[in-house]
Amino acid sequence: MVLSRSTIALAAIFGVASTGVALGQDNQEAAPAVAPEATTSAAPAEATADPVTTGANVAATAKPAEEEAGDKFPISASLGVTYRFNHANVVETEGDANFGYHFMWLDASVGYDITDAISVGAALGVEKELSDSYDRAPSVGGSSSRTIRQTQLRDVSLYAGWAKFATIPVVDISFSADAGLDFPTSKASEAAGTLLVAYPSLSASWKWQDLGISAAFVYFYYLNENPTVQIDCEAAPQNCVVAGKDTGNPNALHTLLFQTAISYKIIDALSVSAGYLLTNSYGAAEFPNDEFTSEYAQSGTQAGVGSHGTDFKVTYKVFENTSISAAMGTRRSLYTNDGKDRTQPFFDTDSNLHHRTYYYFTLAQSI
Repeated sequence: MVLSRSTIALAAIFGVASTGVALGQDNQEAAPAVAPEATTSAAPAEATADPVTTGANVAATAKPAEEEAGDKFPISASLGVTYRFNHANVVETEGDANFGYHFMWLDASVGYDITDAISVGAALGVEKELSDSYDRAPSVGGSSSRTIRQTQLRDVSLYAGWAKFATIPVVDISFSADAGLDFPTSKASEAAGTLLVAYPSLSASWKWQDLGISAAFVYFYYLNENPTVQIDCEAAPQNCVVAGKDTGNPNALHTLLFQTAISYKIIDALSVSAGYLLTNSYGAAEFPNDEFTSEYAQSGTQAGVGSHGTDFKVTYKVFENTSISAAMGTRRSLYTNDGKDRTQPFFDTDSNLHHRTYYYFTLAQSI
């Protein structure tokens, strides 16, 4: 048994929204996009974050030969270990400031096939930042603190998928649907006051021999304790002295995400893939527009400026259910820092540190 391709992609996408709950984080790095498997025997998909985000993002491998013959076991389990660092680690900076980060995470999931097409599952992840950095790991939202973060849980995910519920004849394009719930067990979600995240998705895929192309649309809805991020005044009383506990930074209420990807299996054990991701968030807070509102103030519901990015990955299947992969990704705002031009999604050229471009390596195992 394997999780549906759309379920695996959704778990990776989910890191985008679940870790970047504040509306002002559109230009932070997000979970890498997951390319479709070129064939049913392709190597496991990347186990990320994220994304997305992130509900735990766990790779799954293809069915063994005996399962293809009809003797399949309805329960599966997956485990993935990922190491990630950003481009700022290889850029020289003045003084002792360090904007490069290193961190690792471990993802685990279990799935159950109700039918050949319908499956349910749960996923959990644990992560650890490995270095002091002014540019923290993406799931923390770019804090300026240089304290090494303790090992912590990521958000817990429950999900269900309906693979290939419809197919367009002749062109052989198949459609899959997924739905998931994310529970706030990560420090980032708890700090933002996130109570629950729900996310349905719809994906389409097409395969021809060793070439696969897919596209997915995901809608995220956030149930928040407050429309804006609140400070825990008991934990950080000094931060509440001047302005109180309300930061005024809107939490996201809705996030829309579109992802497309292409993959190609070079040989049975080696595949390459590329993906593009576009996302934007809409705030939970609504600001008044009355006689006291400045002409320069923002009013009404706020929308982010949007972010996009790409991932390029090489995956090698070491054994039947074991794979390793290496990838390069970029997540950045749709617009340059001055707001005048659109950005390209392939490499961070806005800053001298290029810190929005990152690299990651994953070892994945499934049973």
